[in-house]
Amino acid sequence: MRKEYIGAIIISIVIIAFVVYQSSDEDDTINETFTLLNGQTATLSDYEGKGLLIDAMASWCEPCKIEMVHLYDIYQELGDQIEILSISVSPSTDDAQTINDFKSEVEQDNNLIFTWDFAIDNNLYIQEKYSISTIPTLIYLDSNGTEVKSWVGVVEASEIINTINSNYTSGESVDNNNILIDSLIKNPAFQLFIGAFVIFIIYSKLVPKKRSEIEQSEIEQSEMNE
Repeated sequence: MRKEYIGAIIISIVIIAFVVYQSSDEDDTINETFTLLNGQTATLSDYEGKGLLIDAMASWCEPCKIEMVHLYDIYQELGDQIEILSISVSPSTDDAQTINDFKSEVEQDNNLIFTWDFAIDNNLYIQEKYSISTIPTLIYLDSNGTEVKSWVGVVEASEIINTINSNYTSGESVDNNNILIDSLIKNPAFQLFIGAFVIFIIYSKLVPKKRSEIEQSEIEQSEMNE
């Protein structure tokens, strides 16, 4: 097979893979959405720019009520640095009304007002992304959306505040070049392109050699016949 044909095949494969990947990526974006109590949809990327503390909970979870008070203390202390998202990972039992009732009950029992976002993980994206099997579970993401630390069960506010302050004051930031490289490495189209390119290089190196050996063998055979 001529080299130009191989090149055309590689380009075709990469284009097809890119189209399929883009389509899959669009579907993933839809699945990544969760529903706020006002009926609007949101994604985690909407919260990038500040740290985000995800509170995976449910309306029937008694320990979650205790953690709500701790979240209030955290938000009072760090509200200028982070956002909090309390999200029910039990969409089969929770809707906007049950979460509102849960929120109101805890507020009234503790004489508090919760001003952060509450939502429902209708697509189970949060639950699956962070492998949540126990509630409450708290996940802290930095301003780039990168997971820093998670806690399972009821956790004192001071522990979470210390962790967030440590991350916030360290001045650490994710290298944009590393983000680009990482996204390329994880891109299926890029992986397929690299694989096809390696195959093409091997083919271009080995095939001419094989042809040369065959031609030399034919010449030797012809000389012997003469």
